[in-house]
Order: sequence, then C-alpha cells, then structure tokens
Amino acid sequence: MKTSQQALIGLCACGLMTLIPALLIVLVYAMAAIVDCELVVTGVSPCQIAGIEVGALLYNVSIMGWLSLLILPIGMLLLPLFFLWWLSANRKERIPEPRGRSHV
Repeated sequence: MKTSQQALIGLCACGLMTLIPALLIVLVYAMAAIVDCELVVTGVSPCQIAGIEVGALLYNVSIMGWLSLLILPIGMLLLPLFFLWWLSANRKERIPEPRGRSHV
C-alpha cells in the first residue's frame, strides 16, 4: 500500500472518530424528539419505540456526548497533521524520478 493511501485512510479514520460522538448526540436527540420522549441528563426516563424500552439506551448514548469534549480538540489537532502527511506523500509519489543526466 502506498504512503498516500495510508495517509488518506488515517485522515478518514481521524475525521470519523472526531465526528462520531457529535453525530450520535444529534441522532439521539432527534430520535427522542420524533417519538416524543423526554431526554434528561439527570437520569433515565421511560421511552418506548415499537414496544421496546429504549430510555436507558438513549440516556447512555447521550452521556457519550461528554466524550466529544475530549475527542474534538484531539481530532482538530490531528486532522491537519494527517492532511499535511497526505499532501506530502501524494506530491512525492507524483514527482517523477530523474532518469539520467540532462544535456546542459
């Protein structure tokens, strides 16, 4: 695998790991609003979707939002580094190597 491919995979993975906690929070609050459930930080509230109790699951995922306070700054530092790594690796792979001496 080429270095630019490795850097691109790292860039995508870092981006996903940075955004997943925030996206989960948006998804949980949207789901709670759609089924008209009360989602509070102080504890689990009863909520049923299709006859299944999901209040505890929604509460646990909403608490994962605190994880984004740690992951977002780390991801925002790592994303530019992976991007620069990808740019430099991509540039090195595209520059042809000299084949011989020029006639100067």
